[in-house]
Formats: sequence, C-alpha cells, structure tokens
Amino acid sequence: MIDFAKMAAGQVPPGLFAGERVRIARGPSAANWPSYGHWPNNDRASRQSVPANASLIGDHAVRGNYIPDVDFSLTKDFMGALNLDQKKQPSGAVGMTWNQLPDATGHFASFMGGEGEDPATGATVVFWSSSESQTFISALGDYIAPAEAARLVDTRQLMPPTQTNCSIPKEVLAAAPNGLVSLVAHGPEENFIFPPRPADPKIAWDQSYAVKARFAARIGGPAGMNMAEMMGGDDEDRPRRSNRRGTKPKCADKPPSAGDVIGGVMGGLLGRRKKAEDCDPS
Repeated sequence: MIDFAKMAAGQVPPGLFAGERVRIARGPSAANWPSYGHWPNNDRASRQSVPANASLIGDHAVRGNYIPDVDFSLTKDFMGALNLDQKKQPSGAVGMTWNQLPDATGHFASFMGGEGEDPATGATVVFWSSSESQTFISALGDYIAPAEAARLVDTRQLMPPTQTNCSIPKEVLAAAPNGLVSLVAHGPEENFIFPPRPADPKIAWDQSYAVKARFAARIGGPAGMNMAEMMGGDDEDRPRRSNRRGTKPKCADKPPSAGDVIGGVMGGLLGRRKKAEDCDPS
C-alpha cells in the first residue's frame, strides 16, 4: 500500500523497487539502434487491426532500404485467447479462473487500485500480485523466455502453467474497492540467427541479423467484473489488436475517477506526467 502523502515527505515504503530479479530481453529502440523500425508503422492512429483468424506460422520476410534482407520461418502461432472469469466471494475476495493454454509456460496476475480523488490530499494506491515474493510494477508481466519462466515458477514468482485460478485477497479490495486486474500467460520463444554459426570455430562468425520471437497472452479489466460479458461477442469476432490504441482519450469536465487517480499518481511517480491538453475535445 502506497500512501502518497508519506511519499511526498520522503517516506518511501521499504523495498518498494527491490523486488525480484527477472531476466528479460531488451529489444532495440530508436535511441540505440540506427536501423530501428516499427511494424506495422510508427503512426499509432493509422494502424490496422490484425484479424482474429490471422496466423504467424510460415515464412516471413522483412525488407527495408536501411537493413539487410531478413528471412525466417515461424513454427509457433499466436497464443490462444486468454479468458478470465471473476467472481466476488462472500468473504470479500475476488476469485479468478481462466482457461489453460497449451503453450503456456507460467502465469502472472496483478491488481492495482486506488482510494481518494486527489493525490495531494491523501490518495492511496494498492498493488497486489500473485508472486510469492514482493514485487511492484513488475517485469514478471513482460515477455519472458521459457527457461526463465521455469526458474520463476520454481521460485513461486510465477504461477505454474497448469494453474488456472487464484484470488485477490479481501484485505486488498477492502483497501482499494476499485481497481484493475491483469493476467498474463507466458508462452514459447523462437530464435533465428543468420548466417548460422560455422562448424569450424576458426572461421569468424559475422552475423547479419538475429530474430527473437516471444509469445504471450494477456487480458485485463476492472476487478470483479466478468471480462467476457464486458467485451461481448466471440473471440473470432474480435481483432487481435485494437486499432484504437493510437486515439487520444476524450477530455472530461467531471472530476477524475479512481482509475484516473491511479494513472495520474503512478505517472507522476514514474516521471511520466500526462499533459492536460493531451486529449480529444471533440
């Protein structure tokens, strides 16, 4: 539980950012790779959705005027849809159940909620996760290689791939009645390097390109609400990625909700305060 009045006075909860050590791959970025590109493109507002019946299996080619020709063939497809069912229990806890995906290597669930409307006068954020050890704004929800996922399942920082249920404790929801829940199913990985390593170690290995494909399935929404009913329709009727991610949120005249407070105070804590004008007034 994070009290921002205490945070402002320099009283940071002990061990807040000293949680687990998770080995994740740091992908390229425009800041550190001169040949960086973004697909479908870097204009979020104009991206098209990936259809629900699309497949990744087969040959892929990447072409550009600033990169070598990249060719690889994937044997793994998009992971299946992760369906989350939530039920409020008489004790005050929220029970979560989900379907088991064949390629899953581990699961991670988290909750973030808030109480209070004004961060300056006592807003509180509550963070909970399924990890057995303390973690906060965790890398456990990032793309994790299968071998690392197995290690984290061993240390009980990830739930096993066979586990299909857990509960948000009543104490968490008593402290933060409104919040968002997130569930991640980690998946497989495929790697390609061209040209392959020479059999003779005396021959220099001059790599032209490397490809790393990692897979994960995710779902999230308001805690205690049935996700399938909220989203509506069958999985096949929905695109894999929403093309609305690039649109700006509507400006609001009303006071911020608990969700707005969570976003605002966390953005301030992490140095990403949102501009007041960054919205669509239409």
